[in-house]
Order: sequence, then C-alpha cells, then structure tokens
Amino acid sequence: MPDEDGLAVDVAAMMETIDRQIVRLFPTTNVCCEPGRFIPGTAANFVASVIGTKDRNGHPWYILDEGIYGAFSGILFDHWHYPLFTFANGPVEKATIAGPSCDGIDVLYEDYETPRLEIGDHVLATDMGAYTSVSATRFNGFEIAPTYVYEEEIATDAKGEEQDFRAAARS
Repeated sequence: MPDEDGLAVDVAAMMETIDRQIVRLFPTTNVCCEPGRFIPGTAANFVASVIGTKDRNGHPWYILDEGIYGAFSGILFDHWHYPLFTFANGPVEKATIAGPSCDGIDVLYEDYETPRLEIGDHVLATDMGAYTSVSATRFNGFEIAPTYVYEEEIATDAKGEEQDFRAAARS
C-alpha cells in the first residue's frame, strides 16, 4: 500500500519485524496496543456546512458548523491535517476556514484554496476516523456532531434475517 507520498509501504513486513523484536526483547510479556490512525484513520469522513461568511481585508473567511473543539480536535491535539474538499465552482482563491466557536484558536485551515463558498455549502473532510468525536467537547454550548454509520453491505441479524444497515444512524 502506498503512503501519502506515494511510496510503497509493506505493512505486513513491517509488522512482522516489530513482532519479532517484541518477542525477542519481551519474551514473557503479552503486548497489546491500539492501532492509532493506521486502521481507523480512513474509516470515517465528515461533512460540515458553511454557516457564515466574512471578508477580512479582501480575504474570505468561511465559518463551518463544526470546529477545533468538535470533530476537528485532532488539528489541535494531534497536529493532524485532515484532507478537505469543497464542491463550489468558480475561480479559486485562498481563504480561511474556521469553526463556529468565535474563539481565535478555532481556525481549521489558513490559505485554503477554494472557489467562493456560500452559506449552506458543504465541505467534506476525509480520514477522520481516529480521535475525533472522542476528544470533542461542548465548548461554547455547541453540541457534539451526530455520528452516522454507513455500511456498504447487507448483514444478517441475530435471527438470521437480512438487514440493510447501509444508512443506520446512531448518536
């Protein structure tokens, strides 16, 4: 599998080497570890809405309904960069994308290149499956964003009946 720079990464060989060294160095210790971003990182995407626009000295600002104190907390706590996509058309310009809290630290992206956005437009942040909702807060009274689970398959329930879980929601 390629890494973010397109270089080939042999995860199986890497894990085998790590496992061999753990067994060698700690032969009587059972080692369990969580997968960090490696497995769950790409498991979730996040859709946010533009709830406000401003122009500051000719530089557009777009305010989302989610920010640094919510699902984007990994920007602050983990120094993580979530890929962001907008769907507007038109000339591209550099903009600031911020969260709703009115706190000066609630800036998600600076100099983000995008066509002009309008209130109600959506943005998509990908690779948000790790450490997002678990560190979200209700800072300034904003509720934690709801989680919607989407499965791309039909599953069998405990009674052996097929259930369509593709749009099941949980909060």
